[in-house]
Amino acid sequence: MAQQPDHHASSLLNEVEHEVSKENSPFLHVITKHSRLIAGAIVCFILAIGAYWMYDSYRQRNELATQKEFGDIVTTKQGQERMDAIKAFIAKTPAKFHFNAYLAQVQTAQEANKQEEVLAAWEAIAKLQPSFGLEAALGKASALAGQNKLAEAVQVLQATAAELAAKKDAPENKGALAYLYNRIGILAELAGNKPAAVEAYKQLLSMPKDPTKNMIWEQKIASLSREMK
Repeated sequence: MAQQPDHHASSLLNEVEHEVSKENSPFLHVITKHSRLIAGAIVCFILAIGAYWMYDSYRQRNELATQKEFGDIVTTKQGQERMDAIKAFIAKTPAKFHFNAYLAQVQTAQEANKQEEVLAAWEAIAKLQPSFGLEAALGKASALAGQNKLAEAVQVLQATAAELAAKKDAPENKGALAYLYNRIGILAELAGNKPAAVEAYKQLLSMPKDPTKNMIWEQKIASLSREMK
């Protein structure tokens, strides 16, 4: 026997649909009214994503090409040709590619014993990457010493040691400070600046060392102090 439709259920369903339709009609009306604007906004969004993707792909290709160009310079060129190519590379590329280029410039100039260019490259590195300051200072001092500018080399290292000692993490930098004071002492002696050499060796003596090394600094201090009288 066929089941008769439940008129009560049908009436209730119609009522619910009517209420839902009433509640949603303003929203549907807005969508219908502004459908072109909404569609346009979606298209613009898709185009923006596409443009960004294309730009990002272009940027990555350019960066790879720039890295390859630098790699070709340092692997296929030598001497003044490499130096000229590195300078041209730095002149035409963004700063983010310059750090390695300046390091290559240091190496190339060092091989040619062009200490002025070594110094210039280290100075550029110090400005470009302040966190590399200790290495740059040592490099600058070495380049100055290579030009027999010993007093200037001592000043560079003294300033760096003072900055390092003043930092909050100075205890963690004891190894670097010890190396700096050692270099200051040696270069100051060579420059004839005995007071600076004595001060550097006193700084080394104040650091925890094994007895043998302490004896070396004590002897140095005593010897230089006698010569100063």
